Amino acid sequence: MGKRWRTEIAKIAKIADPAARLVTYSKRRKGLFKKASELCRLCGARAAIIVFSPAGKPCSFFSDPSVADDVIADHVDAVPPMGLTEWAEWIEKEWDSCEAEEDVESLISKYDAVRDLVGEKL
Repeated sequence: MGKRWRTEIAKIAKIADPAARLVTYSKRRKGLFKKASELCRLCGARAAIIVFSPAGKPCSFFSDPSVADDVIADHVDAVPPMGLTEWAEWIEKEWDSCEAEEDVESLISKYDAVRDLVGEKL
């Protein structure tokens, strides 16, 4: 069996080419989420990961919906309250930034978690 080679992670500077940076981000994000999923499945751990793309777009992984609720509950006080107009603008902006089915699913889970949390607070 051959020796397994690992790709070195650049430690000095970020990748200069924007296209290469985006490809690297996408591959490493998928790998990170896959490892978190394996950890949860094999060990029964609960995990929450939020990663921001180079463009500033958030992408999240939650092992189960209760973890999403816990994370949002822990940080909901840090987010200023929004009126209906601001919420509508936020949802529209997030929807426009969705490029793949997993992005839409992530947006739906975030929306559901926030809606449930607001319902509980009311």
